[in-house]
Amino acid sequence: DVPWQTKGLDVWGRPADIETESGAPAALLLIDVEGLGGLGVDANYDQTLFALAALLASSLVYNSPGSLDEGAIASLGLVSRLARKIEADEAGGNSDHLPDLWWVLRDFALELVNADGYEIDSDEYLESSLRRTNRRESDEYRAAIALAFERRRCATLPRPYEAESDLRADTNKPPRPAFAAALADFRRRLLSERPRPKRVR
Repeated sequence: DVPWQTKGLDVWGRPADIETESGAPAALLLIDVEGLGGLGVDANYDQTLFALAALLASSLVYNSPGSLDEGAIASLGLVSRLARKIEADEAGGNSDHLPDLWWVLRDFALELVNADGYEIDSDEYLESSLRRTNRRESDEYRAAIALAFERRRCATLPRPYEAESDLRADTNKPPRPAFAAALADFRRRLLSERPRPKRVR
């Protein structure tokens, strides 16, 4: 078995002093959250942990492997439903205080084109994947994601190494240029949008 690197929530380092868009001082915290589906935990644990992360975060970076298939959408849809319910209950009604979502697809290998064969970007790919399918359960998951995260983005990262051994080894080998370029573009997009500050009451 491969142990998870993060259990629960880990706060990285000390808060960094930043300014909001209005120029007000704020503190930036980076919080690493245990992934969904860990060994020895149940769905309630996953949902509770994700909801807590969503309530704390201004920007939530959620990463999953491969493409946006039904399994990936169902996993995020389930936890999104609980996060939105908790936030709405706290606010006494529907709330728009959940974070901006950045869905990062790692080891992505598909060509980004629409049904007509025209090139699309990663955000358009996300939106097309969240469209109704006329299958009740699938559409409920899609609606949960769309309602919980009105501000959402997507980034795709190709496999960093060709050889499986390079992924597992402690290597100084540089990643593939395509991965390095995609990661740099994601960082640029993420840092160019200042998150809305969360206030502790």
